[in-house]
Amino acid sequence: MIHTILCGEECRIQPSTIYAKQKTCSKGEGLRFSLRLPLLLCAAIILLAFPSVATDGVRGGLSLCARAVIPALFPFTVLSPLLANALHSCFPGVRARGSILLSFLLGMLTGFPIGALSVISAYQERRISKETAEAWMGLCCGTGPAFLVGYVGIGLYENATFGWVLVILQCAATLLTALLCHPPITSPKFVPSTAAENGTQASLVAEIGNAATKLLSICGMIVFFSVLRAFLALFFEWGALPYSVALFLGGALEMTGGIADAALAKGALAPILTAFFVGFGGLCVLGQIGLFAKKAGLCMRWCFLQKLICGILCMGMMISIT
Repeated sequence: MIHTILCGEECRIQPSTIYAKQKTCSKGEGLRFSLRLPLLLCAAIILLAFPSVATDGVRGGLSLCARAVIPALFPFTVLSPLLANALHSCFPGVRARGSILLSFLLGMLTGFPIGALSVISAYQERRISKETAEAWMGLCCGTGPAFLVGYVGIGLYENATFGWVLVILQCAATLLTALLCHPPITSPKFVPSTAAENGTQASLVAEIGNAATKLLSICGMIVFFSVLRAFLALFFEWGALPYSVALFLGGALEMTGGIADAALAKGALAPILTAFFVGFGGLCVLGQIGLFAKKAGLCMRWCFLQKLICGILCMGMMISIT
């Protein structure tokens, strides 16, 4: 499961070695299924034993989508591909760099996972190479000022300045991560004429339909992780997990709920954990990106590593100023 989330690449098997590869892959698949089966059985038993917990998690996820996710992301999900096509039409000479710059700005100004989806779309439309897409997905995925200042700063901490501090720390951590990783910006070696033509033919009606489909997948991932958070809270109530561990795991799974829990906990640990959650984004966000990266044949390993580095840098800078 972890490999599926982190890497969406398909194996390329040479015809001369297909039978040997099939034998190896079948053993690997059998091992994975033998390890996965007990986990799935345990999950099924827990769901049957505590259906109300799962139901509450689904309700919470759907409520989050209706209140915050869809209103915040839908307009930008429609607008971002139209902006990318307009930029390419006006400035065809800055194909790769222009696509990455636009994706980075969308990621820093709008929210998860718009910037990463813009990178994936640029790769699918043959504006950037595969190496560039894999290297920039994580760097173009951030939380917008509206969420950090409005929801986190004013809504949770009752301090708008704290929200702007998070905005600055996230941008600084992302730029430092880019300097450390030194990602390439290259165009594909061969661009078919049909791909170039399709990149300029996006219509508003088509993008509205595409945005609705994308948001449906994103909301499904959010609901799934909301259920996981609900059971994590149940385990904490049983005393199976220390409070600090449950707090960290909750934010690592799903950022929005984790930040809210950290703000309620207060204390010196709250802003530090909040900074890490903002920089890392959570496995829910990585799963949202992975849904579309897998369809495009892109690997998520760099994205996961970059978001982890960004979270650690955000946390370290918050520690240094508090």
